[in-house]
Amino acid sequence: MDSIETVFYVYLGVFLTLSILFILANRQLQNLINEAKEDLDD
Repeated sequence: MDSIETVFYVYLGVFLTLSILFILANRQLQNLINEAKEDLDD
C-alpha cells in the first residue's frame, strides 16, 4: 500500500506547486493591469 501513499503525496505536491504558481501569476497580472490602467488615466 506504500505505492498509493507515494502517488497521493506526489499529486499533493504537484497540486500545491500549481496553486502557488497560479497565485503568483495572478499577482503579476494584477500588477500589469493596474499599470495599464494608470497609463490610460494619464
